[in-house]
Amino acid sequence: MAKKRCAFCKTTNALKLDCKFCSESFCTYCLMPEKHMCSKMKECKEQHQSRLEKELMANKCVKRKIEVI
Repeated sequence: MAKKRCAFCKTTNALKLDCKFCSESFCTYCLMPEKHMCSKMKECKEQHQSRLEKELMANKCVKRKIEVI
């Protein structure tokens, strides 16, 4: 039985994980999309930016309006 190899660096480390964007199998060192030059990098960045925008909008500070008595 052939050992499963990392799609980027070709090592046969025990732990292999699948990239959630391109679905290829990588070792823990190469799993980051930037590290293995993910073919779906554009979608990855768009998804990350969208998540950050939602988080920032949910936590933004709004100046309180003070009522004049």
